[in-house]
Amino acid sequence: MTDIYYDANGNKVKTIDANHTEKYTYDAVGNREKEEISYPQEEISNAYAESRTYLYYASSDRLKTDGRFAYVYDNNGNLVQKGNRFAIAGDVVSFTATFGDGVEYWEYDYDLRNRLVAVRKSGLAESDLIEIKYTYDPGGLRLMKEKPGEVKYYAFDLSGNAIYDAVAGSEKEHCYVWSFGKTLARVDDGPGEAVTTYYLHTDMLGSVVAVTDEHGNKIWEGDYTPFGERIRKDSGNGFDLDGLFTGKEFDEGSMLQFRT
Repeated sequence: MTDIYYDANGNKVKTIDANHTEKYTYDAVGNREKEEISYPQEEISNAYAESRTYLYYASSDRLKTDGRFAYVYDNNGNLVQKGNRFAIAGDVVSFTATFGDGVEYWEYDYDLRNRLVAVRKSGLAESDLIEIKYTYDPGGLRLMKEKPGEVKYYAFDLSGNAIYDAVAGSEKEHCYVWSFGKTLARVDDGPGEAVTTYYLHTDMLGSVVAVTDEHGNKIWEGDYTPFGERIRKDSGNGFDLDGLFTGKEFDEGSMLQFRT
């Protein structure tokens, strides 16, 4: 059971369940200013155990830093840089390191229709740069994602819901079953393999909180903060899933949640 508390403006200020407590404070216009999450019964990474302070650009409500990363945008409001080694002077963000041990840094490119077409992530050395590219159909739906050593293809229905994906060269395909805007199941198929159906259990937002197999066995369990960060991901059998928070795809390569 989860207890959720709101302020007079409808902002979520506290959630309490058996595993953790979350507290949030906001500024006068409703932007999050501070986040505190505590886990009295389990060990987690420092990234979630510590409180984080949020700052915003003066000319807009765009997030400047969440206490862990800093963010830079283009004139259209698209995120173009993100990193965890930074200095801030007013509304000017400078990244003090873009590669090296412990450094996390991304760059994002867009086409003339403001669609994300490339993401570059730094590594230990400047030459370790990883680039991911995205290709779209004329309607703006993603057809393909390319990253080092892998090309992945997608198909969507008329509502923009992902109904199929497959990695080039792999015999396994994933098909997704939707109803009323929520993903109900994933069907795995491939030449010479038995068709396997996994059932996705969602909360009121459509976020996947558990997955069961055809025999009713739980094979995956997840949890999230109210704003979409994953705080628990249990899978001891290699099962993985792209559609998580609100049922929309989380892309591990770019660390972006699509269409949330």
